[in-house]
Amino acid sequence: TGIDEQDFLGSRRFVGDQNGARFGEALADPGDVNGDGVPDLVVGARDHDAGGSNAGRVTMFSGATQAPLWTVDGSSAGQNVGAAFGVLVDLDADGVRDFAIGEPGWSVGLAGRGRVVVRSARTGALLGTADGPIAFSDAGRAIVSSPDGGITYVSDVVGRVYLLGAPVGGLAPLALVFDRPAGSDGIPAMAFITGPSSTTRFLL
Repeated sequence: TGIDEQDFLGSRRFVGDQNGARFGEALADPGDVNGDGVPDLVVGARDHDAGGSNAGRVTMFSGATQAPLWTVDGSSAGQNVGAAFGVLVDLDADGVRDFAIGEPGWSVGLAGRGRVVVRSARTGALLGTADGPIAFSDAGRAIVSSPDGGITYVSDVVGRVYLLGAPVGGLAPLALVFDRPAGSDGIPAMAFITGPSSTTRFLL
């Protein structure tokens, strides 16, 4: 084709370290985490095995050097840390926006309940957790945040959408704001999402 692979891919490459880890299936741009003027990148590898089979891994990479800035591994088999990300506001007041991480395989207390963990983008330090309230629902399978990070929604696999509350006293509770009704065919069709204000949002 006449196109050099390096030219096509660009000069920045982020490479996983384990086959089958699903490295790069979830990504987020947290901005310039280490203060070198170059945007950095957080990458999930939900099936990484360092902490157990499919425990998952999250790595913050330098955008300038592609070197890892910090890494967090799951602690139990099937946890799937790094399945999804949502960039939040700067919760710990260190000048960098923080983010939420989906762990849909989290099973402490209820099997397969899932959870969302809030971490500092600069250091990876834990800022809060939010466990799914229903067994086998895989809360944290998908996360979406508003552009300013002020509103974050979390979904599971049984037709529920949650609003992620701001951390209070070290916790970030998941507030169940609507349980999708099933139509005559048994398939959920629409979720009515009540936001942090009195407005109501609709998700199709």
